[in-house]
Amino acid sequence: MITIRIINHCLLILFNKIVFYFSDPDNK
Repeated sequence: MITIRIINHCLLILFNKIVFYFSDPDNK
């Protein structure tokens, strides 16, 4: 299913952004 791949890709990007935001809070 291509839709599942797209959703997983978006979730991975979102997760990376959240982790980066919490790991570097001074970079707002």
